[in-house]
Amino acid sequence: MTVSSTTTQVSYTGDNSTTNFTVTFPFLGTGSTSELTVVERTIATGAEVTKSYTTDYTVTGGEGSTGTVIAVSAPASTVEWHIRRNTTTTQLTDYQTNDPFPANTHELALDRLAMVQQEQDGDIGQAFKYPDTYTGGASTAMPEPSANKALVWNAGATALENSTYDPDEQATLAAASAAAASTSETNAAASETNAAASATAAGNSVASFANKYTFSTTTSMADPGTGILRFNNVTYASVTAIAIDDLTADTNNPDISPYIVTWDDSTSAIKGFLHIFEDQNPGNFAIFSVSGLTDNSGWTELAVSHIASNGTIDDTDQVRVQFKRTGDKGETGATGATGATGATGPAGADGEVSIGLLLALS
Repeated sequence: MTVSSTTTQVSYTGDNSTTNFTVTFPFLGTGSTSELTVVERTIATGAEVTKSYTTDYTVTGGEGSTGTVIAVSAPASTVEWHIRRNTTTTQLTDYQTNDPFPANTHELALDRLAMVQQEQDGDIGQAFKYPDTYTGGASTAMPEPSANKALVWNAGATALENSTYDPDEQATLAAASAAAASTSETNAAASETNAAASATAAGNSVASFANKYTFSTTTSMADPGTGILRFNNVTYASVTAIAIDDLTADTNNPDISPYIVTWDDSTSAIKGFLHIFEDQNPGNFAIFSVSGLTDNSGWTELAVSHIASNGTIDDTDQVRVQFKRTGDKGETGATGATGATGATGPAGADGEVSIGLLLALS
């Protein structure tokens, strides 16, 4: 015979009725001396039990051919039967000097060697080993088993060693770790809540003296849209009018038009000063004096003059708007005292008097 296949095992899942399981690879021996091992594996748990010849199964075939494993009772659908060739590693062929050299005997010995080698290759393939590319010199020796110890690499990563492992201690540490993680998550959540509250408070504080708007680089003096303001010139020093919507960009877009229309209430020529600055970068700002306004439907046009500015506010940037009113013009003061009488003018000449008399006489 020849050994042309490298297969050394075959598996079947029980179905509560099948009892005959084909052995698809050649094996030696037959019947009770067949060199096969049958292992029953429980699918749900992975538990394994080696089955016994005659008690659990019988075998037909073999002697260098395929065959059949016959179960005494059909395996249940919850288990698998793994049939593995397990060739005896003894060498029983004895060559005597000057005896005939039987080809079948010699071939059988070679077949046994091939089968043993195949099974060893399978065992080696399932063994712990380093990657093919590993070039280090770490030991492959395993330390002797020690109760409740875990295998770990030593400090130099040169060998495995037993490490103290207390299941109760590990459970306690795991519980403590879980509790610490839970506390950390709780604290993190509280921190986020506090941060959000602080941000809200800060936002409310800012909004209390500077309302939020969205800046638009459009220069037409028309209703700019909800929460938007715009200048009538892209050059801040040349701005003479500002369009501002009645609704701010603050949460829920509150209507502050009753406040905006008071910005020209001062009786002074300069009604107040408007400070507009970028929300995230206050260094970008523009300051204008307000001399009057036109209250339109849904928006207001402010008449302004440039005072100072710095940087550039981009389109759609969030800005804050702060207005400071100037005081009213003071009342007219009391009339001042009458000034001193001027000097008497010079007397006329004699000739002039004579002419006046002649005119009177006539």
